Amino acid sequence: MSGAPAASRMEDGRLEQFIRCPGCFYSGGNCQESEPWRESARTSADRIIREFYGIDASRRTADIILERLEMYLIGPEESGLVMEDYLRMKKNLAKYLILALFQEEKTDPPLFLFETLSVQVEELDLELVMHLHVGEWANGSYTLKRYYLDEDWSVVKAYLQLSLVFAYKAFGRLPGQIEAYNLLTGEAYRIRPKSDDLQASMDFLRLTDTLMREHKRGRIMLA
Repeated sequence: MSGAPAASRMEDGRLEQFIRCPGCFYSGGNCQESEPWRESARTSADRIIREFYGIDASRRTADIILERLEMYLIGPEESGLVMEDYLRMKKNLAKYLILALFQEEKTDPPLFLFETLSVQVEELDLELVMHLHVGEWANGSYTLKRYYLDEDWSVVKAYLQLSLVFAYKAFGRLPGQIEAYNLLTGEAYRIRPKSDDLQASMDFLRLTDTLMREHKRGRIMLA
């Protein structure tokens, strides 16, 4: 999948940062990701999801998720939140992790689980790098799943666009479905890509890559 180096490289995390806050992207800052509670919630959720899929399906319970959350999530004193907000965040994270992971019976192991892959997109002269959370195969097709703490729809939309192009180039066919779950609000975004969607997503990536590179050149010229 990696092939020869492309003229430009787009990583999903950097794309999300650019969409969320271009100023932080260019300065190298982290914006909301620097908040202790958010970083802990994100890493705790990732770890719990990994472990959930590593447990035999017959032994998966909601109690296991709750126990792991108690183990991994930092306490209120370290979170930077007042107690009321901390308890609300913890309650929502537990609730929506359980709902997302138990939404359907899963017996087969995932195709991939928190893996980083790259692929070349010759039409865009671009290398795409994605940190894939969960990929599942069912009914002759595959589904990509990602779990978020971000409430910015533009960030989720950018992920969906990037995933569509990446999946098509990496696996040779469009996914049957791409899903994004917000583990703080319970919102779920799902698309079933069609062939016409591919060109729209390619156009989005082409424009975004141009903007990212133009601003970078502008910063260098002003330095």
